[in-house]
Amino acid sequence: MKKISVLTAVLIFAVGIIFAQPTWTVNPAEYNLDFTITGAINVGGAISADESDIVAAFDESNVVRGVANVVYNATVDEYFINMTIFSNTVGDSISFKMYDASADQEIDAVNSKIAFEPNAIIGSVFTPFVISDENKVTGIDLNTYSVQENNTANQSVATISTIMPSPLDIAFTYSLVAGEGDADNASFEIEGDKLIALESFNYEQKSEYLIRLKSSTTSHGSIEKAFVINIEDDTSETATNLYDLEAHKVNIYPNPSSGYVFIESKNSTNTLKQVKVLNSYGQIVQVEHDITSTIALDLNNQPKGHYFIWLSNEEDSIIKKITLN
Repeated sequence: MKKISVLTAVLIFAVGIIFAQPTWTVNPAEYNLDFTITGAINVGGAISADESDIVAAFDESNVVRGVANVVYNATVDEYFINMTIFSNTVGDSISFKMYDASADQEIDAVNSKIAFEPNAIIGSVFTPFVISDENKVTGIDLNTYSVQENNTANQSVATISTIMPSPLDIAFTYSLVAGEGDADNASFEIEGDKLIALESFNYEQKSEYLIRLKSSTTSHGSIEKAFVINIEDDTSETATNLYDLEAHKVNIYPNPSSGYVFIESKNSTNTLKQVKVLNSYGQIVQVEHDITSTIALDLNNQPKGHYFIWLSNEEDSIIKKITLN
């Protein structure tokens, strides 16, 4: 009986160690400013799918400024961290630590420190900000995903870049590769870090092209990703009256809000085709269509936090951040 008791005690002690999580906490009430990160945890070369894994943000005094667990996003079938980072000072230097639950281990991230910028939105469910324990290639991106139709053939239409936790001054080799999303590779070529269009595109004939790119290094890994290149309509051909969303023809108020958010369309000659409200996990919580004046979004039943208003019509789209408090 004593042996069983001793064995039980040992097992309880062992389990307690295996699942002992760090006591990382932050009190948002102590801070006036914040920004958000949509990211992922990379441990040992793999993106974490363990919802017990944690990431925390720290200032230079090692004070916790933000904490988040890995969560599953069913919309895109991927795992992310959605973290709000707090401060009272613009420019605070922020670093990261991770907790690997399977190894019961705290790990310092190799990411370069980032400067605190109020209301910034870093990363998305499509291009997450990867927090990693090794400085390997974690992403590849383009500076634009759109090309105006009637472009000049054999000229650059985008610049390619490689994402690393801590950027290095090293050479990257870019190439178009076979795989999922490569249907239109033949319409492009690569010169250095430039994506070259081999033809003049016609929006009326084809409005999007699918390509697959690869970034390679000699010692820091490689990555592939598929992109959709959108061909923009030359509106001068049809004298279309553009609905310029960025020209302050749409008002969103109040922000922050306690429940109701009003969207006012100032341009009665054009219709705001669609409004989507997304939570910080990228999940759509409300959709409205064909807005010509002012509508009220009822978010009273949504939890407090940050939300994103996606506004679009046939010519343009933008995303605005709001806060429910």
